Amino acid sequence: MLKQLDMFEFRKNEIPNHELLTTNINTALKSLEVGIDNIRYMIYEHVMARTRYCNKQTWNKMTNSTMTLSYNAIDDVIYNLEINELNCKRLMEFINIYYSYAAFERLLYDFSVFLGENDRKSIIERGKNIFIKDLTDQW
Repeated sequence: MLKQLDMFEFRKNEIPNHELLTTNINTALKSLEVGIDNIRYMIYEHVMARTRYCNKQTWNKMTNSTMTLSYNAIDDVIYNLEINELNCKRLMEFINIYYSYAAFERLLYDFSVFLGENDRKSIIERGKNIFIKDLTDQW
């Protein structure tokens, strides 16, 4: 479940019917098999299904901008995940696929109770190799 039910409110001009999307994400997060990347794809599919396009050029442009939107919006999901062991596992799996500063940050600050010392050190080391020093100094 998500902490904030209207997390896409400020993206309402970008995400059509954002209330339905939030409800669908909350439902999906009840499943143990759903990962963060599945949610990112759900955002992409939701927006594309509600987007009109005229030709192949418009379709390609919409596909690219919607993919970017889904990557940006997944940070909203990450910042609103409830703190529990399942979501910690989801974030750990996600950072093995994508370099998401939001995921690294949530793991180190909010989900650290579920991390062993070796996991924490590994996350910090990986993050410092990925992100600029100004972002990781406080870790």
